[in-house]
Amino acid sequence: METVLTDTVHMGKKRTDTAVKLDTEVVRIAKIVAASFSQRRKTLRAALATWAGSAAGAERILRAARVDPGARGESLGVAEFARIAAAAQAEIP
Repeated sequence: METVLTDTVHMGKKRTDTAVKLDTEVVRIAKIVAASFSQRRKTLRAALATWAGSAAGAERILRAARVDPGARGESLGVAEFARIAAAAQAEIP
């Protein structure tokens, strides 16, 4: 069964705000994942240095997220990337 939403369906403001917040978080996580894999055979601290502004900034965010700065992107799961995004938002709003 296919559901079609038309302009007659009311979408409450709260629901819309939640969707925008989730979308922003998903975009933030996607950027971190992309940066983590942008350079071959690099540690997260080195791979995220440009994204975070410096290697020291990347290390600070990674430590705040309880992620080893010496780890490689392929060793992380979704939960770790989400923690990095949350730590980055706290440091770089």
